[in-house]
Amino acid sequence: MIAPGNINTDRMVYYNRELFEGLGNMTEALLFIHAFMGCDKTSALYRKGKISGFKKKQNDHEMQKVVDIFNISNASQDSVAATGKQIIVHFYGGKRSDGLDKNQIQEIYPDRW
Repeated sequence: MIAPGNINTDRMVYYNRELFEGLGNMTEALLFIHAFMGCDKTSALYRKGKISGFKKKQNDHEMQKVVDIFNISNASQDSVAATGKQIIVHFYGGKRSDGLDKNQIQEIYPDRW
C-alpha cells in the first residue's frame, strides 16, 4: 500500500496490485526511473524530472530496450556505463553518435550550434 501526500493535499491510498496492473510493463522501469531521475541517493538530471523519464520510457521503443539493460543482474559495468551515457544524451535530445561532452556544450551554449 502506498499513501503519498503532503500538507497541502489530501492523502490518497494506492494499492500495489492495482498500481502494478495499471502500469503494465512499465513496472520493470520504476526502479530505474527512480534512481536515474533522482532519488534520496542520486542527483537528478538537470531540468528533468521523474515524469519526463516515465514518459520517455513509455513512448520511445528504443529507450525501452536500452533501459532494460539496467534490469539484467549480471550486466557488466561497462555496458551499464555505456547505456547510462546513451540515456543522458537521449534525454537532452542528442543523437546516438553524440557524446556527453558535445551534448553538454550544446545544452550550455545553444546559440552557438
